[in-house]
Amino acid sequence: MIAERITFTEAIHEPRLLKRTWVSMSGPQQVMLKALYGLPLDTEEERYHWSVLQGGATFDDLGFPVTPVTEVTYTPNEYHSAWAILGRRSGKTDKFLSFVLAYEASMGGHMRYVAKRQKCRSFIVAQKLPLAQSILDEFVMGILDESPILKNEVEKSNADGILLKNGHVIAPSPPTRRSFRGFAVPIVACDEVGFWYSEEEAANPDYEVIRAVEYAQIQFPDHKLLGASTPWSKEGILWAAHNAGTGGRKLTTDDEDRERFRQTVVYHAPTPAIENPILDRRWFTRTQLKDPDAYIREVRAQFVDAVSGMFPDTLLDDAMHNAPQWREAYPRSGHPEDQKPFYIAALDPAFRKDKFAFCIGHYEPARGFVQDWIQSWKPEKGVSLNPAVILDEIAQKINEYHVVNVYSDQYQLEALKELALDRGFVIQGQDFTANSKARIYGSFQTLLRTTRAHLLHNKEQRQELLGIEKHIGSGGNVRIGARVGQHDDLATVVVLCANKVIGLVPVVPKGSSSYVEELNVHQKCMKQIVRKRRKRRRRG
Repeated sequence: MIAERITFTEAIHEPRLLKRTWVSMSGPQQVMLKALYGLPLDTEEERYHWSVLQGGATFDDLGFPVTPVTEVTYTPNEYHSAWAILGRRSGKTDKFLSFVLAYEASMGGHMRYVAKRQKCRSFIVAQKLPLAQSILDEFVMGILDESPILKNEVEKSNADGILLKNGHVIAPSPPTRRSFRGFAVPIVACDEVGFWYSEEEAANPDYEVIRAVEYAQIQFPDHKLLGASTPWSKEGILWAAHNAGTGGRKLTTDDEDRERFRQTVVYHAPTPAIENPILDRRWFTRTQLKDPDAYIREVRAQFVDAVSGMFPDTLLDDAMHNAPQWREAYPRSGHPEDQKPFYIAALDPAFRKDKFAFCIGHYEPARGFVQDWIQSWKPEKGVSLNPAVILDEIAQKINEYHVVNVYSDQYQLEALKELALDRGFVIQGQDFTANSKARIYGSFQTLLRTTRAHLLHNKEQRQELLGIEKHIGSGGNVRIGARVGQHDDLATVVVLCANKVIGLVPVVPKGSSSYVEELNVHQKCMKQIVRKRRKRRRRG
């Protein structure tokens, strides 16, 4: 049983301990660990990695460091806490957090500072308990198993944690204040801490969890508090660490937080700078093309604003360039390239304060989504809108444009369905949950960026789209909506119509330039109309 503390240098160079895992790491990963334990950085390459991790580099669009790199002075100093702000697939969990846990629990000598019957536990903390359990089983146990000596130090391993023969337990935990009460806790490793809840009204805000950890570590002279995460919004403890920097060097001398970060090392770098050998430039290029917005956060490791506008005026201006106020419906034949029109409509019903909005659009292979009609009805003061009158007008447009399907959100949908059936068309509901709304608006954002959306010239519509904001909260939550005091009715029908137009593009038969004459979805709608009409006749 290992009782005394074995130095980190000895642990990583001894083949029977952690050398096998150590040599599998990239240079930047090794530098992060060596700097945490105050080991010298002997080579020029190691000092280069340190400078990159400390903000001495600029990066290209993919996240690769651009030379030359400004040298950041390295002074060997062992730190009590570390925050690694890195892109995805950087080894944050398996190479950094898990390695420190495996070393400290098995060779840290912490049991010398624990009373005879006192419970000593180190923790891996993740947003969900099953994830923390998986980290222990896959990564921490994997590191211990690679060592001929350390694998024999494991007494047992299960969902409750890893019990070592020295009495030290490595346990999984969600981020709650109660997790650490009653225990002596030398080591805590926090996974994806950027996605923990940070609001004061949350049950377990991140700063309260960290405060509970710090009190549980007081008795250990070699305690370690680690956090690693891909960044999220500009708030919470990860953002605070980023703003402080290693040793609080980014803070002014009179800042009250400077002393709090004096024994803290902070690393910040995109994924390419960590040099994961299984990822090459082609992978990064493909990943960026798929989703440029996500790439900035997930790979380039940049924090995002908690609130940001979704649709910049430049994109909207491009989409409305030289556009008319409406487009006439193409006849059943004579469409460009001899294609028949494929029209979809969307409505956002409202009767008291909001507007009742309606939009028609169609698909063109060369252009993508093309908007044809946009209209809204506003209630007068003290007078509610009459949905029957509005649906009469909508029915005329539906017939004029040969609309295939009409979509709406769920607001008073059942009543509207009955009214629509009387007018010969079917309204299909679309759930506007937080997740589906974010997806639908995100798809429209992509259409704008790829110039695959062609909108009508409508000032009211443009103003509403400009006012749509993305609110990024802690815990990975995204909320999309209009600015306070503004409407989003026209914006809703535009993005919903575009989403359905692109999602229901007719299948083109092989070798033909014409659309399929009939759609399965349309057939179902027509059958539903006929079926309900027959039921009504029977009742009559």
